[in-house]
Amino acid sequence: SVNSAARDFESDGVQLVSPEAIGRHVDLLEALLAEPGEQQRRAEAAQSFAQEMTWERTAERTIDIYKELI
Repeated sequence: SVNSAARDFESDGVQLVSPEAIGRHVDLLEALLAEPGEQQRRAEAAQSFAQEMTWERTAERTIDIYKELI
């Protein structure tokens, strides 16, 4: 969702979409279902992203965001 903290982290495995944009969700899911190669690519990117999201990395990123704000 574009309303989540996901936008603070870049990843090829994530597609940010407004929760209200139901048609856009449908379009993206249909496109993903039609492309097995894209499914695999996104799955691998999401898994890589998840493996990098340790508590230490999350804390570092949170500190970086606070520093940007002050």
